[in-house]
Amino acid sequence: MATLDGIVDGPWIDYTKSTSGLDFDGLMTQGDTRLAELQDISDALSKGETVGGVLNFPVGDGMATYVVTKAHPLTLKWVPHGDQWQVPDYTIRGLRKADILGMIAFEQCWKEL
Repeated sequence: MATLDGIVDGPWIDYTKSTSGLDFDGLMTQGDTRLAELQDISDALSKGETVGGVLNFPVGDGMATYVVTKAHPLTLKWVPHGDQWQVPDYTIRGLRKADILGMIAFEQCWKEL
């Protein structure tokens, strides 16, 4: 059973505040760079490792992205990039280590093609 523990540090746009005058293109580029850094860490994980793993869940017209921050207890942080999609709490609670290892392995397989 996993828990959610906040937001990954990054240059994310805070849509709960006024966005007037924000440099959206610049912030999105910075967010893309931060997301690529997180994905590089995930891609370099050895078999059986979960901490640092990036998990993408298809939602709406995009993805909800999370990063594993602790193995015991299993803990994730949300990556509020782009449209800032999230999955329901019960999806996070239902995750097991085996699920996360499978998701990471699946993403790594795509990189090898």
